[in-house]
Amino acid sequence: MQPISRLLRGTLLVAGLAIVYAGVVLYFLPEKAAQLFAWNIQPSLTAVFMGALYFTGIPGLFLAARAGTRWQQVRAIMPSLFTLSASMLIATLFHLDRFLWGNPVTWLWLILYIVVAPLIAILTYQHRRDAVPEPAPRIPVTPLMQQLAYTTVILFVIGLLFLVLPQTMAPLWPWRLTPLTGRVTGGFLMFLAVALAGVARERDWMAMRLFLPGGVLAFALLAISIPRFWGEYNLGLWQTWLYFIIVIFGLLVTAYIYFIYEAQRRRIEGQALV
Repeated sequence: MQPISRLLRGTLLVAGLAIVYAGVVLYFLPEKAAQLFAWNIQPSLTAVFMGALYFTGIPGLFLAARAGTRWQQVRAIMPSLFTLSASMLIATLFHLDRFLWGNPVTWLWLILYIVVAPLIAILTYQHRRDAVPEPAPRIPVTPLMQQLAYTTVILFVIGLLFLVLPQTMAPLWPWRLTPLTGRVTGGFLMFLAVALAGVARERDWMAMRLFLPGGVLAFALLAISIPRFWGEYNLGLWQTWLYFIIVIFGLLVTAYIYFIYEAQRRRIEGQALV
């Protein structure tokens, strides 16, 4: 089983590096998507949205690829990685004609999304099988954190509707979407919903602390993109203003949660050294 496990983890490491590449290219060079990515993404705001959210999945992929990672360290994020890879594969298969098949990045995109979802499922099974009994929460989270899970159902349903009915849902989005980018957007919304549910169900800060910085970074990048691409938003939609509020609120809340609990962790570790 060791060679198989190394192969699985090595593939996920490649996937993690590919996601880093996609995040950097799409967020910082959206106008170069036709040359550096799998298809020409228009408007650029969609590429920026994708790039920012790709950063949230990077810690989970690298943790899953690392030998010695415990189930408790990755269980909050594994279902969301499966959701993202499966939904991106569905979107790709529905719109094969939109992709630039002369570009090697396109083939890497397709291959990774074909193999990553099964790999995540296999590693999830292995982690659950080999999981050791959990210790008592070292830094318990407050009940308020647990309530975040209830907000994910609506987000997941909206994402599913975008994935299944992109042309119907597109007029409701803050900026212009094509059927392909509508399905991709739906996949990212489902990914966020499952990730939020996974993190919110944890009772110990030590099981979720590695994933909050990715969320803070993603919300910060989305917030920066608001003035950067102001002209691409449909300001006549109330959904656009709701989107602005959610992005700013999400940035403030995730940053607050991270710094509060990290301060508590450092205080506890400092006391242990005394």
